Amino acid sequence: MQTIGGDAIELSAPERSKLEAERLSAAQSACAHGATWSVAQWMDYLNHINPEHMELGLERVREVAIRMGLMAVLKIDKTTIVTVAGTNGKGSTATLIARAMGQFMPVGLFTSPHLLKFNERIEVKGEPIGDEALVDALHQVVKAQFALRANSSPLAGQVIFLTYFEIVTLAAMFAFLQARCPLIVLEVGLGGRLDSTNIFDAAVAVITSIGLDHMKVLGHTTTAIAGEKAGIIKHGSTVILGENIDAAARQVILAQAAKQEAQVLAEGTDFSAEIGAENLRFKGPQGNLTLSLPQVPFGCVGPALAAISTLFTLPELSVRLPQFQQARNEIDVAVAMTKLLGRMTKAPQVKNLYLDVAHNVPAAEHLVTHELPEHLGRVRPWLVIGMLKDKDVEGVLEALAPYFERFYVGSLHTERGESSARLRAALLEYEVAPEDIVAGDSIAEVLALALDERYDETIVVVGSFVTVSEAWQYLSTLV
Repeated sequence: MQTIGGDAIELSAPERSKLEAERLSAAQSACAHGATWSVAQWMDYLNHINPEHMELGLERVREVAIRMGLMAVLKIDKTTIVTVAGTNGKGSTATLIARAMGQFMPVGLFTSPHLLKFNERIEVKGEPIGDEALVDALHQVVKAQFALRANSSPLAGQVIFLTYFEIVTLAAMFAFLQARCPLIVLEVGLGGRLDSTNIFDAAVAVITSIGLDHMKVLGHTTTAIAGEKAGIIKHGSTVILGENIDAAARQVILAQAAKQEAQVLAEGTDFSAEIGAENLRFKGPQGNLTLSLPQVPFGCVGPALAAISTLFTLPELSVRLPQFQQARNEIDVAVAMTKLLGRMTKAPQVKNLYLDVAHNVPAAEHLVTHELPEHLGRVRPWLVIGMLKDKDVEGVLEALAPYFERFYVGSLHTERGESSARLRAALLEYEVAPEDIVAGDSIAEVLALALDERYDETIVVVGSFVTVSEAWQYLSTLV
């Protein structure tokens, strides 16, 4: 069995037999009783499966999707799918696409991870999925794991066990098809080629950026990582490439696009987004638009708008849409209003505190070179940070250290969570004075210390979705 981070868990025959028996018993209980479970009970079941564990390959999840009838309904309804992959910016890009297209039609949006509530991952018609619909969708997936069928597939006569992410992916697709969404936007979870979202044929594939992250799973070079991301490109589709892709990685993607006879639209060549003091100017194949200043990270705006303009050209959707340039007002609403928690979000609970989910070196570099100057000018804020141990902890702190004045490092108590001791040691290596580092056992603890000790200093919380979630939960207790 694989885990995020690529480490194989070696089990003896008795251990594996016991694990499989436990997994079968839990799945049978979910199948038999899940229709009446609460969302909390479903969360217990999914967490028992463990969101950090992965099993490579698409055969299992594709078989369950077929049993659920998802592939047949997608074909009959001629549903259009957009997949969004990349090292950073996937969630903001996918959300902006969904928000803009949602001005014209029902849209399903699948993103991960969630920050505060699981329902955030599955958004139907602009709103998080309701509890009743979520329970039904999850139950349909588990039932299909037991729905044996007679055909030539080697898996057709087997009970199929799925991972946390695979179950959630299929539940999301079931919910979207139940809601009759003609357009579905899927954020790719990890990589692309072997991600469960890749069992569905996407008319538009967006690759926002390529950087070094999840290297144990995806590879240790940007070209290897680009090869995994390029796996989402389907035959005859349109590929949107963001600007933050190095030349070698770009060539890997272009080669795969050529193999799939896919059209490529590259930022800087085929489209551009320029931000001014008062507005945003987008130039693309379907025409130019002057729009409001965006609230999502600026690097996500160009690829999102290029994808939106492409969707306006697809025959399956054109009957619902005006000409691209005639849709300016609706698109402008989405650009002006779309904002995600944890993307340099200013906390409403206390003064001068921001939260950002930056968790790898490219995201940290973007934070200090673009986001901090834009929001804070020349201010050197205080940093509250917690990280996951499978990230480049030292690389992230090396990128951040020169731009902050004081550092509060907290441990994350999840399976992948890193201790504050490692973060403190790294900061000392980068010549941060010991008296400027405060270490604690949790994000809540160090955030409370930072708030208690500051005068007018600005605080920025970064490091992971877990870090921002724990910080937000603590801040919510102050209201």
